[in-house]
This record gives sequence, structure tokens and C-alpha cells, in this order.
Amino acid sequence: AAREAGLASVPVYVRHSVAGDDEKAQVLERVPEQIVENDKRLAITEAQRARGIQQMLDAGVSVTKVAKSLSIGRDTVKSVATAAGSQAAMEALDSGQLSLAEAAVLSEFDDDPEAIERLIEVAGTNRFDHRVAEIRQERESQKAYQEVSAGYVEKGYAHAGQCKQRREPCQFPRP
Repeated sequence: AAREAGLASVPVYVRHSVAGDDEKAQVLERVPEQIVENDKRLAITEAQRARGIQQMLDAGVSVTKVAKSLSIGRDTVKSVATAAGSQAAMEALDSGQLSLAEAAVLSEFDDDPEAIERLIEVAGTNRFDHRVAEIRQERESQKAYQEVSAGYVEKGYAHAGQCKQRREPCQFPRP
């Protein structure tokens, strides 16, 4: 950044680490300081905060220690851990479309781009939780329908969807 700005030198503070050679302790000391300092200087995004928290978790720092070092709730740390595993959630965080809690929920729908789109439409509103419940209910209904249909197909009954795919009249067995 300094080179891009054309600066010949930049002021820096070099601090001695009290963590010693323990990498986990160094991460626990360094990352929270960076998050807090950067947040004071210029508010960091939820995505940047999530990446810092995930860096601590990846180093083996416990959820409790991460939460304590940043003065945030354990649920927030758990949300980050969930969201960080989802490319869609992290992209939405990067673009400022979701909160950390919403990103964690979004990761549940990674296999369904349509559901992700529907959730992003209502992110940040009081309709988000309702849309999540609605999509979950649709999934449950579809699963139940498929299970019931499979039983009838096994008995030789044609499924209406099969008839449409073959573009022929359905033949039903006689009892």
C-alpha cells in the first residue's frame, strides 16, 4: 500500500511478542490486536472480521478463547466457523449483503443456488428468518413427497413426473 501511495517510508511499531515460540499463542496475541486496531482506524467489514476469527480457529484457538479475546459472544464465533466453510456465505459477506449470523444460516443452503438468491433478497430485514423457515419447510415437503412417491413407484405405479418426462400416457397397474 505504501508503494502504491508513493511513500518512501512508513512509520511502524515493532513490538516484542510475549507469546514466545508457541504459534497458537502468537496468533491469539496478534490477530485480536489487529482486528481491534483496524476496527478503530477504519471500521472493518464483517468478512474481514470473519477471516480474522477463522484464522484464530484454524490455529487451534478454542471458540471460548477467541470470543474472550475479542469480547464477542461464543455464538458469533460459532457463526463465523460455519460461514467460513461456505463460499457463497463468504462472497455475500464480502459484498456486505449479510450479517455474520445470516451468513452462517446461508451456508446450510450451499447446494441450492435458488435458495441462496431468495435469502440474499431479504437479508438484513425482519423477513430473513421467515424466508429461512419457508425454504426449510419446502425442503421437508419435497423430501416427504419423494419418499411417498418412491413407495408407489416400487409397487409399479407410474409417477406423474415420469409420464411427463417420457411424453406418453401413464399406465397404471390394475389392483
